[in-house]
Amino acid sequence: MKKIIQLLLLLFIPFGTYSQDIPIKETKVLFEIINCKELVNTLFDSIKSNLINNTKNILEEEGLENNKKNIQYYHNHLNEDILYYSDLFYKELLEAYYFKNSKDEILEYIKIAKKQKKNVLLKIGMHEEVRILENSYKKYFSNEIEFMARKLKGVNGKLKLILYVNNKITMDYEIDLVLNLKTDSSINILNKKTHEILLPVNFNYDLIESLSIKFNNEEYNIDKYPSFFPENLKELSSPLTKYNFVELPKWIIQITDEQVSFESRVEIRLKRKKC
Repeated sequence: MKKIIQLLLLLFIPFGTYSQDIPIKETKVLFEIINCKELVNTLFDSIKSNLINNTKNILEEEGLENNKKNIQYYHNHLNEDILYYSDLFYKELLEAYYFKNSKDEILEYIKIAKKQKKNVLLKIGMHEEVRILENSYKKYFSNEIEFMARKLKGVNGKLKLILYVNNKITMDYEIDLVLNLKTDSSINILNKKTHEILLPVNFNYDLIESLSIKFNNEEYNIDKYPSFFPENLKELSSPLTKYNFVELPKWIIQITDEQVSFESRVEIRLKRKKC
């Protein structure tokens, strides 16, 4: 999630904006004088305190038990997020100022700041800029909490297959899931009674080449790295990396007369073969 957010932020920086005319150095000096980092840390300490105080409600809303293990996992995840997003917030705030102010303007703000910090904070609209960014970051935290809950569910329970046949969930259907490995071998990973996905102890996920879905004398193959995904996104978009086995609570397979779809981190749809 965090890598995707960073990528999105980079995409919105205008081409050619990093020129010598941009007062990056001067803006950094201004931010040091007005203790901007301290301001950002205070904001994120407040966000963290609020989320910590609401731990019980947050876990319950995500369908998780309010036990010691879940609380510790959530707090550790939250601490990582606070460090990451406070640093990203500071950098984004810095960019906002050196992109919209000239060098002369920033130098003038530095002069004012050296005499009275409060006046310069009002003059440059720091509190308003922080408020605008804060609102966008609340959405990030909302997404991160949902992401954390999904990971926690995957950590707490075994990976399960949810199977739909003609739009109805069923466990009474003859299906096999077979992992094809680089060693020219294969392993059946589905427990048909419990629909749990089971792998050997100390399994090497790098050996995975593809997954075969077998039923009714039909076979459908899901490649670890589908060719239609961009090369630079293949790890993030792969349906069969280690993440898909250890971080997710379930896989979903849907079988209809028209298609077979497989969903782990991403969804792959294949046209149904005519028998």
